Order: sequence, then structure tokens, then C-alpha cells
Amino acid sequence: MHLKLATLAGLSALVVASAGLTSCNKSAVFSSSSLRTDSTINNHRTITKKVNGLARKLETTADVKMEKGKITSFPKGALVKLEETGSATPRVAELRENGGSLELWVKENGTFRKGTAEEETWRDEFLKDVIGE
Repeated sequence: MHLKLATLAGLSALVVASAGLTSCNKSAVFSSSSLRTDSTINNHRTITKKVNGLARKLETTADVKMEKGKITSFPKGALVKLEETGSATPRVAELRENGGSLELWVKENGTFRKGTAEEETWRDEFLKDVIGE
């Protein structure tokens, strides 16, 4: 009987130790200075990520599929809204479906214009950060 209690005590210690490691990993990902949310309500999906004052928000419909930092499929007429605040260059942009691809449009002085090559690099970094790799 003592052997069974000792084994159970050892197992409990192992479970507690494993739980401690798991929460340690989670706290590293979700520290007090970093927060990521992903919600879908009425077919409208919103992903936000906030890290050290930088906030990034992606909004689209649920039928836009994303994985590994990229948009992998989208329906005709898809619209993906991107917003970044807290950076040296805050941005509002949209990815608009056109002929089977998504074009970057950036808001400037109240109107949208096609994105530049530099802004497309920003878009790629934004998607990797918000969607995840």
C-alpha cells in the first residue's frame, strides 16, 4: 500500500511539474505585454494582436481561409481590412479581390490608392504577425 501511495505521489508531482511547464510556455506567448484575439460573429472574423503598444487588426468574412501567415483562399469579391496603430507609420489598408488575386489598397488622406512595393512588404509582415506562421 505504501508503494501505491508513493507511486501516486510521484505521479502527482509529475503532473504538477508538467502543468508548470505548460503554463510557463503559455505565459511566454501570452505575456502581459502581448495579447491576440480571434473571433467570428455572424460570419464576420476579427483577429487582433497587441504587443508593446503596437496594435494590428484584421477583419474579414469567415469564408476567407488563412494559415501560416498567408491568406490561402478567398471568395470572389473578398475584402480584408487591415489596421495598424501605435507604430511610427500607422496604416489603414484593404486587400480587395480582383481577378482571382488580392490587391493592396492603402488609405491616404481619406481615400484609397494602390499599395507600393514597400507597403506590400509591410502587408506580408502584418499577415505573418497577425495570422501566425
